[in-house]
This record gives sequence, C-alpha cells and structure tokens, in this order.
Amino acid sequence: MLDYGFFGRTLGPLGEAMDVVIYWIATGGRLPW
Repeated sequence: MLDYGFFGRTLGPLGEAMDVVIYWIATGGRLPW
C-alpha cells in the first residue's frame, strides 16, 4: 500500500486508513489496488 503521508504520519494506522478513503474519493471511487 502506498504511503500518502497526509494523515498517516501523525495518526498511525487510523490515519493511513483515512488517507486511503480520501484517495479513493479523489479518484472517483475506484479501488487503488
């Protein structure tokens, strides 16, 4: 999984999950994997 680095560096695993959700929304709802 890519490290988006926005929330992940400060919130740990929860932040990484939030980064994935934001990325998913930003790409129009397509899964990044």
